[in-house]
Amino acid sequence: MIDNKEDRLAADEAKTLISQQLRKIANGNSPGNLPPALQFKAKIPYRDPLKWLHSQVDITRFYFHGRDSQDIETAGIGAADVIYAPEMLDYSSTFAHMRKYLAPEFPDLKYYGGISFAPGPVDAAWKPFGACRFFMPRFQLLVKENHAFLVCNVIPNHESPESMEKIISQLEQLNFTDPGELPGPGKLTSRTDFPNHDQWLKTLTRVIAEIKNGQYKKTVLARKVELLFEKPPDPVSILSSLKQMSSRRYDFLFQFDGKTAFLGSSPEQLYRRNGRTIESEAIAGTRPRGKNEEEDAGLAEELMNSNKDRREHDFVIDAIEQELRPLCVSLDVDRQKSLLTLKEGIHLISHVKGALKPAVTDEMLIGALHPTPAVGGCPLEKALAVIRESEPFKRGWYAGVIGAVGHESADFAVGLRSALVYKNRLSLFSGVGIVEGSIPEEEWKEVDDKTINFMRILNNENN
Repeated sequence: MIDNKEDRLAADEAKTLISQQLRKIANGNSPGNLPPALQFKAKIPYRDPLKWLHSQVDITRFYFHGRDSQDIETAGIGAADVIYAPEMLDYSSTFAHMRKYLAPEFPDLKYYGGISFAPGPVDAAWKPFGACRFFMPRFQLLVKENHAFLVCNVIPNHESPESMEKIISQLEQLNFTDPGELPGPGKLTSRTDFPNHDQWLKTLTRVIAEIKNGQYKKTVLARKVELLFEKPPDPVSILSSLKQMSSRRYDFLFQFDGKTAFLGSSPEQLYRRNGRTIESEAIAGTRPRGKNEEEDAGLAEELMNSNKDRREHDFVIDAIEQELRPLCVSLDVDRQKSLLTLKEGIHLISHVKGALKPAVTDEMLIGALHPTPAVGGCPLEKALAVIRESEPFKRGWYAGVIGAVGHESADFAVGLRSALVYKNRLSLFSGVGIVEGSIPEEEWKEVDDKTINFMRILNNENN
């Protein structure tokens, strides 16, 4: 963050440069044939986007960083445009709307947002997110190739001269003061598991019997751990701590009403598109990390040789190949499973890369891939019915689609390793794939292992 006079002057200069461009638009002095949406950028000294976000005042806040270190890292507030569907989602109209405003002149202009795990009514806490919400941020702090920029996005036809003056006023009020160390989560007062341990064992015993009887091959069941705090925990601070504990993740935060936030650090990519090139992957099969390198090696070998975990993984990679192959001119599927080693666990992973047919769109890709058997099951419709019957909560955006859409690109994660902050309540979500050979008690422990990074942060002030 800015901590000296020179940096403060540089930030003020960036604001001035952008406000001058905005006034040209407001006064009608800009050249004709403008793109439908405009992005104004000014270079500023580097600072932590999450600390910058913590210092801003707005009911709409977001943060997104792709999984690779060279990806754009951005935080933002406000919205220049919003697409929202409360319960049902039309992929075609949603993405057509975004394409209307995304232009090649502004490769960094993107919509950010997400899609719920399944359409239909949601719990009250999920209402600001709905079945789908994508938005073009009004202001961003964008870090790209080790350079930082202040960004303002505008759709000229949406703005009157009066509203443009309001945007300029909001720009001038952006705070670049260093907030110092971000606050901790506060005092944790209670924990409740949905379902509880006995209910989980009962449900999984039934589900495993149904799988063994051939009713379906796999389903993915999740738990919600509801934590209550004395005061509302700060989601930006939680994500900042979470980000420091992990690497090669999709880190994200979305807050649309000033009090409810969905955040997480997901290891799992749904797909990434750059032009006509698409990449996807299957992650399924898990072991916890060991206490040392020797234990890690033993657990990794056990995972690689586990028939149960390999079958669970194959359901996912087979489904991805089946859905993507008709959409691609060529498709390479990595059948040699490898290991993805994260701080809280070890997973089996396989990669997919292809060249898309000319007419294939993002709505077609999401419609084909979401939800994968990694978060739904196989066959999908039956697995989803089991989830609806068995889980005592609505998933909302947990295990949904999270990401960014640009003119010639899209980058989507699966919303895993995630939490919903609602007032003084924080709900953690995590799930496991259930197949023949699953053991209920072991699956309970696996869910706990997947929330370990969150729990380390949230228990920090209570140890």
